[in-house]
Amino acid sequence: MDGLSTFNLPMLAATLPGLLAAIAALARLMNWLFRKHYALAYHGILGVVLASTLVIVPTRYAGAWEALLSAVGCAVGFLTAWLLGKLDRRTRG
Repeated sequence: MDGLSTFNLPMLAATLPGLLAAIAALARLMNWLFRKHYALAYHGILGVVLASTLVIVPTRYAGAWEALLSAVGCAVGFLTAWLLGKLDRRTRG
């Protein structure tokens, strides 16, 4: 991690093949999982996304203003996702 943070090029070049191999192996594994065990893979990914969301969502606020700002941000994000989903359905026909 230190080499990554300091952008140590020789160290990054040495780790690049392993990184690419890991990405390719993971992609093949996920492809196989979705072909053979779709429900398991789907619910596994859904669980990871939900768990990540729970870690990101704040539980303590410095005051009412911060809580209101967070609620507005949540509403704007939800509305944007909803509108983009509606637009996607419209463009697909």
